[in-house]
Amino acid sequence: MNSSVAAAILVTACSYCAAADVQDVRTLDDLRNAPKVVFNEDWDAHFGLADSGADGGPWGLVYCLITARAEAVPAALPAGKSMGGNRLGPFRYRCDPFEDRIMAAAEDSKVPAKPAEAKEWLFCNMVPLTYHLRIWTGDENVVASRQIEVKEPRACYWQTFARIDRYEDEQKETRFREVPTVKPWAAAPAFDGRVNLLPAGDLKLPHSDAGKEKENQLPGGLPLLGGWDTLLAAKPAVGAVSPLGLKLSLAGDRLLIQSTGCQMLDWPDQCVLARWWVNGSPLVPKRNPRLISHAESRQIIETNESIILFTLPEWLGALRPGDKVGLQVLYSPDEHELVSDPPFEMDHMMSRIQGRGYATVPLLSNRIDFDVTAEMLAKRPN
Repeated sequence: MNSSVAAAILVTACSYCAAADVQDVRTLDDLRNAPKVVFNEDWDAHFGLADSGADGGPWGLVYCLITARAEAVPAALPAGKSMGGNRLGPFRYRCDPFEDRIMAAAEDSKVPAKPAEAKEWLFCNMVPLTYHLRIWTGDENVVASRQIEVKEPRACYWQTFARIDRYEDEQKETRFREVPTVKPWAAAPAFDGRVNLLPAGDLKLPHSDAGKEKENQLPGGLPLLGGWDTLLAAKPAVGAVSPLGLKLSLAGDRLLIQSTGCQMLDWPDQCVLARWWVNGSPLVPKRNPRLISHAESRQIIETNESIILFTLPEWLGALRPGDKVGLQVLYSPDEHELVSDPPFEMDHMMSRIQGRGYATVPLLSNRIDFDVTAEMLAKRPN
């Protein structure tokens, strides 16, 4: 966490395990050295809280590392039973004003497991940096909690980016295309919470970067640091890739978002966020005063390139030829959360539908800068 976050630790014991402090972590070794919770006879759990990264925003990341004891026989993680809260591997968690209230158990919560020889699983999810963080098991035992206080909340520059536009082609056939959204809202990348972030196989895990010891070097942070870019932004058996994971370019009226490794869902309206600059100044999007849940059935399209029909959005304000516009995008494989007025809440309902070869954490593009032209202004929506 950065220096603006002051935290008081509140720990609650459960019936069969030692209570754990949810400590600040920045590296995988920090998480391995965090206080241990005995999960069952074979597995232990470690919890940690991290900053969203230099390119993140007003949210934190909560991590759960499940480790096998040396004498344990590798096996799949057991399923938990719980209702309410957000997923974090086999656990549930919530940030709210009620430090002692837990929802009743109701449903199975199954966790995808790595191959049987694996000794570690790493899970991550997002937390608003407010209120009380509580983590509990499937049988309603609180294993750790932490009160989080942010004295100076970070600005949120990330915002929703695209929308689906329906139109008729020259043959009067109905078509659909992605265009810049009419009304953007402040947003943050969402996380499934059940997806193991450690790569399968015998790949060597990265070591922390001693030159960036104050930054989050765990997967999920923005940008990916400490070698996680090569591991998580590339397909299995694919060589070196861009550290950013995405390539952004503008060719005429086509904005191209290309993955240098992983496949993406071709849903820019749900999975792509953006941040903008006009003449060097970052734009701060409006925060939605209420939560908006989005659930829909749609075709799943796998791609390494998304195309946006690009025009200068009206909400960029008054522009003249020669003004400079900057743009960077973020691909969030588990869609996004709207950031409401602080303290913002979470209302994410996405269930992961992606398989091997997809991105598992948010990926950044490069930033592009271009000069506004008279032709761009002529095509701008009224």
